[in-house]
Amino acid sequence: MQPNQTEPMSSTQGTIVIVLLACLLGVAAIHTAVNSFSWFWNRGFLGQEPTLAVKLFVPEAINVGEEFNLVLRTENTHQEPLELHSIDIQVTLLEGFEVVSVSPAALETGDIEPTYRTWTFERSVRSVEPGDHLPVTFRLKALQQGQFSGDIDVCNANRDYETVVARIHVTDAETED
Repeated sequence: MQPNQTEPMSSTQGTIVIVLLACLLGVAAIHTAVNSFSWFWNRGFLGQEPTLAVKLFVPEAINVGEEFNLVLRTENTHQEPLELHSIDIQVTLLEGFEVVSVSPAALETGDIEPTYRTWTFERSVRSVEPGDHLPVTFRLKALQQGQFSGDIDVCNANRDYETVVARIHVTDAETED
C-alpha cells in the first residue's frame, strides 16, 4: 500500500460506527425529551407561563367629547422577569371611543377578527422585573353616550393572559340638565 492511501473500512468497523451514531442520536433524543418535559413542568401542566397581575383604573364620570385615561397597571408578582407582549381589548368596549394614544407606544396595532383589537409592545419596553410594575395608558376620547363594556386581556410572550373586565359609562352633559 502506498502512503496517503487508507484501507477500506471493515464490516465490523462500520457496525461500530453505526452503533455509536445510534447511541449519540439516542442521547440527543433523551436530552431533548427531558428538556421539553422540564419546560412544560416549569410552565404548568398545559404549558402556561406565569401572567402579570393587572389592575384597571378609569374615571367614574365621563362625558361625550371628553378625553380620559384608561390605565392598566401590570405587576410582576413572580420570582422571574416577565414580558408584556400585547394587550387585547374587546371591540364592544371600544365602540364608543377613539383611541387617541397609547403609552408606552405600541410596536404595532391590529385586529383579532372579529372581536378584539390588539396592541403589541416592543421587547425593550415590555420586560417587567420581579416586584416591579409597568403602567400602560390608553388615552381615549368618548364619542357617544352609553354603557360600554368588554374584556381586556394582558398577554405575556407565550400569549397566556390575565383578563380584566371594563365597564365605562359615558353621559351627555348637555342632556343631563
